[in-house]
Amino acid sequence: MAIFIITFRELRKGRSGDAYPAPFVADFNRQDSKESDSITIIIKSMKHRHEDTDLIFLQPGDGRKYDCGELTAVFKADENETSNRYSISEWWLEPNFGGVGAHQHEHNDEVFYGLEGTVSILVGDNWVEVEKGAFLRIPAQTMHDFQNRTNQKAGLLNFFIPGGFERDMPSIVKWFTDNPQT
Repeated sequence: MAIFIITFRELRKGRSGDAYPAPFVADFNRQDSKESDSITIIIKSMKHRHEDTDLIFLQPGDGRKYDCGELTAVFKADENETSNRYSISEWWLEPNFGGVGAHQHEHNDEVFYGLEGTVSILVGDNWVEVEKGAFLRIPAQTMHDFQNRTNQKAGLLNFFIPGGFERDMPSIVKWFTDNPQT
């Protein structure tokens, strides 16, 4: 975990060497703040330490973690590290997680690979059971959702092609904070 005390001017301009994801910066880019105001920001594994040509090796559990209550995303590589070609993340669903709601991505394919347990994934009008070791590709513009209908934790590895999904994570975390699942 890194702790930074920086001014809003630094947030607006960005700090070289500390690549903050754009939505993270935008969340703190308040119009009512003075240039001299400072804010303490605690960042847990959100900083990008890799360029798109660097080798990335992460231990289990490492990555940029986003807690959405009964759903946790851990980004392993994203647009800053892949020249926006793809994003890779783990998605961990607590038992009996009811899903995120049916949605589609206009320009992005998604690939899912089962890591643990069984995840029920809606693809169009049909539900598919993705178990450990199963592979599923969902083309762009395909309605989909995912749920954990079991009493055990389940996990998926996700490839989002092209990348950029991580830009939405701060607003997704906020939505889950404001709308806790019951």
